[in-house]
Amino acid sequence: WGYVNLASFFRNNPGGTHDLSTMTVTLSQSNYICDGTAKKPTVTLIENGAAVSKYNYTVSYRNNKQVGTATVTVTGIGNYKGSISKTFSITLGAAAISGAANGTSGVTVTWKRVSGASGYSINRQAGSSSPWKKVKTITGNGSVTWTDSKVSNGTSYHYLVRAYCGKTLGAYKGSKRVYRLTRPSITSLKNKSSRKLTLTWKKNSKATGYQIQYSTKSSFRSCKTITIKNRKTIRKTISKLRKKKKYYVRIRCYKTYGGHKYYSAWSSHKAIKIKR
Repeated sequence: WGYVNLASFFRNNPGGTHDLSTMTVTLSQSNYICDGTAKKPTVTLIENGAAVSKYNYTVSYRNNKQVGTATVTVTGIGNYKGSISKTFSITLGAAAISGAANGTSGVTVTWKRVSGASGYSINRQAGSSSPWKKVKTITGNGSVTWTDSKVSNGTSYHYLVRAYCGKTLGAYKGSKRVYRLTRPSITSLKNKSSRKLTLTWKKNSKATGYQIQYSTKSSFRSCKTITIKNRKTIRKTISKLRKKKKYYVRIRCYKTYGGHKYYSAWSSHKAIKIKR
């Protein structure tokens, strides 16, 4: 019934015995970046300089998802006997640092999660000429943020993050610099004159200036911002306020350094009702 497909017959049943141990295997790709998915490079089996039909062997993969060395095993079918293996590598991706900013208790460093990492190492340079030092090792791949509390007001810091998996280290990808500024604190907030409030704060001698925000909402939505460019200023009167309204006020300092402007964290806000 039907007809004989001789091409198919000889493709799957070549004459003689073929030993895979005498052949070579090439892969479409020999190195991958781990992203949590199984890697399956295309296999080509070579016998006497010619590619063997894929109908004469099967392909299996082992350890082809996580960081490390993966194995491809080619096993013969029919007249193709034995098996042959080849390895390829799966490496860690680079830990791209996404931010380094002044927080209330130190500098907070954030980075992008690297698939397959078992942890991260954080390196820091204080100033511009001191050596780099590893300041923290993060165990586990759950956290992608860390606060460096061992920093000094008025010092610039440079950060790098690197992923690791066992003894395998990923590459660095970018760095972030920040000028450490401790946040100022509000020392007084008073309504001495009609529709005005007077704010005083504690000076940060390392700052270039200050920013003040005030709003009728504690969330500071639709707030107004005032910039103070004199670092010696520690008092500001804000006018044209609305009577019987409650205002929320906060302040932070900033530093112009190396062509960039760095900000401290905001102070705790204080509230005042304009009675006059």
